[in-house]
Amino acid sequence: MAETVPTVDAAREWLAQAEAYIYHKEYQPAVLAAYEAAAAAARVPLYQRLVDPFTVDEALWEFENLFVLSGETGARWEGISKNLERLKKEALEIVGQTSVCHASGDHNDEGNAGCDNESQRQAEEAYRALVEVATRKILDQARSFVSYCAPATVEEAVAVA
Repeated sequence: MAETVPTVDAAREWLAQAEAYIYHKEYQPAVLAAYEAAAAAARVPLYQRLVDPFTVDEALWEFENLFVLSGETGARWEGISKNLERLKKEALEIVGQTSVCHASGDHNDEGNAGCDNESQRQAEEAYRALVEVATRKILDQARSFVSYCAPATVEEAVAVA
């Protein structure tokens, strides 16, 4: 089996994928792609320390153990693994909720669930906005973390150690 060296470019590809999912209002895969982006970024400095975690969760946990708890990142990324896990869980819970109009059982002329009046339409829009905000929270955190793990920053962090 060929070894693949982790790169920040791979993490950036996950970020781009998450953005594309958001654009298409596919929030669950966007949340998961953002989480994958953070883990892909964490793998870059971990690889430099000869650590190759098996799972996404392990990558974030190992980054925290090796770089955060040792003080190499300052307090900046303290709790990063739990924070990203919490953001992922919160976003997925919101995404998994049935939207207001669909939950009400109202149907449009075609027989599909939908919003029949203005208040239901507004509630549906508010629900969609809430889902997008929750999704963007994890994406923003992942984007910031990917930027931190970029090679120049990692080399500086290692040089300080």
